[in-house]
Amino acid sequence: MTKTDPEVGFVPAEWDGYYGGGQRYRRYVLVCVSGRYCGAVDSASVLLVDGVEDYTSLTQGYAGGDLHFVALDDGDDPYDAVINHLSSSFSPWHAQPWFREHIGRWAEHMPRFSTKFPGLVAYYQTPQKRKAGVLTPIKPGKYLKKYFGDVLSEEFIQEQGLAWQSFFKPAELKVTQDADEVQDIYENGPNSCMSKSADEFSGECHPARVYAGPDLGVAYLGSTDNASARCVVWPDKKIFGRIYGDYHHGLRSGSCRLP
Repeated sequence: MTKTDPEVGFVPAEWDGYYGGGQRYRRYVLVCVSGRYCGAVDSASVLLVDGVEDYTSLTQGYAGGDLHFVALDDGDDPYDAVINHLSSSFSPWHAQPWFREHIGRWAEHMPRFSTKFPGLVAYYQTPQKRKAGVLTPIKPGKYLKKYFGDVLSEEFIQEQGLAWQSFFKPAELKVTQDADEVQDIYENGPNSCMSKSADEFSGECHPARVYAGPDLGVAYLGSTDNASARCVVWPDKKIFGRIYGDYHHGLRSGSCRLP
């Protein structure tokens, strides 16, 4: 069992647990770094016995696997602060077995896509930098070579570096005020109450055609016959409404701007 260096200065929140009873707990994020549940991540409450942390019940529950406890500051939400960045779905690496099997190497780094430098990895080099909120940008291939060079081949590192860059490459944002294109985007794009064919609505035409100007338009990613994201926009005012579809590459991620 390991944990974030106590000298860093994180002060985990203490609470009485779900059932009271006079017992006190400290909240961490638990990361299973080996064994049957390797790669599992969850919030964890560590029992305090006379002021000393007792991990017995947690270690037994994970069938003998090695565990690492990531410390949080009091008031930090475990999901927003840590778990979202250890999840198994938001990057081309996180869901892959080779990355999950080595979670002990990167759990404290909490790598995510860089918002300042598209295509790069942003990570906490040390727990001290996490405490200070300092993320370091690095090329994905360089990150893998630095922390996985002893277990991954050069060819595989290059392949996975390119996969990261491609996945988070800023998508091309298009805006149309053509009624036919608007209809195609709604009929062949993200699901919503208006993403049906024209014959499923009463009236003489598809209702989405009303968004084709003069002051309105539809911004979208992909092609008109296979849009991955869309929203209604006011191009001259650079205002947009609710986004439907791909949030990773969509407008909300900040990777696109209205032209």
